[in-house]
Amino acid sequence: MTARIAVILVSAGIGALMGMAAGEPARVGGALILLGAIVAVVSAIGQSRPTSAHGLSSEEGWRAFEREIARARRYDNPLTLIRIVLPGEVGRWFDRLAPCLREVDVAWHDPSAIWLAVPRADDATVARILARLMGETPELADIAIVRSASFPADALTAGGLVGYVLADGDRPIRLPVRAGDDGAIPADASDRRLGGVGP
Repeated sequence: MTARIAVILVSAGIGALMGMAAGEPARVGGALILLGAIVAVVSAIGQSRPTSAHGLSSEEGWRAFEREIARARRYDNPLTLIRIVLPGEVGRWFDRLAPCLREVDVAWHDPSAIWLAVPRADDATVARILARLMGETPELADIAIVRSASFPADALTAGGLVGYVLADGDRPIRLPVRAGDDGAIPADASDRRLGGVGP
């Protein structure tokens, strides 16, 4: 919306300058061009992402996930929650993987895993995203453990999706997910390697 306003202001300014080559209208045209440029810059800054593209703190990530599940429910769209468990420094992996995600994907990490909320994603879309992540970082295929769950196919609530991904069965999950003493959520033996997606 703000980009459209900026285009209108710049266009009006150019039109005023071309139509009135001298005098006060030229100042008005110049002011409109300047105002349009300012609106365009502010709009671009507002739409830019953090330096670790798509990256949110753990708490912000859980809030964004809750908003995405509410949006998916409201508009009857699928949403997939993906958890990628990685050994070592998860933040380092996160910084490498985040730029490979789609603009609409929400990503965050905790000490043991990277979490992705992937809106409007069917199984084929999730497979393409994971293939892109593997293509960018081929060493992940041997070390990453991936689990995913989709709304509405696997669960109907945010807690249900998290429980499915954590393989906790019917145990209720409270969001934001509370991790263990070290901040990590324990991995489950039923997790699959990155080459295989799903339960």
